[in-house]
Amino acid sequence: MSRHRPWHAAGMDEPTGAEWRTATHPAAVAAFVAELALVVLAAVTGWRLGEPPWTALVLAVVLPLAVVLVWGRWFAPRSAHRVERRWPRFMGQVAVFVVVAVLAASAGLLWWGVAVALVGAVAFAAAPRAL
Repeated sequence: MSRHRPWHAAGMDEPTGAEWRTATHPAAVAAFVAELALVVLAAVTGWRLGEPPWTALVLAVVLPLAVVLVWGRWFAPRSAHRVERRWPRFMGQVAVFVVVAVLAASAGLLWWGVAVALVGAVAFAAAPRAL
């Protein structure tokens, strides 16, 4: 009986032990959760920044989409255009968190923005180099 191997279906090689340890490192898990929180905060911020309801809906879709596109293009581990050097990548990641935090603060979500940016910065600073 064969096991389900999703990485084979995606055309990837089976992860090595080092890759599994990197992916399950507590800081890597915290960084992933911070990324998810960043997208959610961007959506809530967009909703709160919109004045008429249709504008709120558009911003609630466009802001997180912009975050996902920027993150996926330059910071995702498997991106073809990934910023390879660790410190420039870290500074870019923090910049995305800070931009969303500033927008959240302008929407009345100051402490949520500070918390997400702080947790994201600390998690990515502590995460293994592969992230």
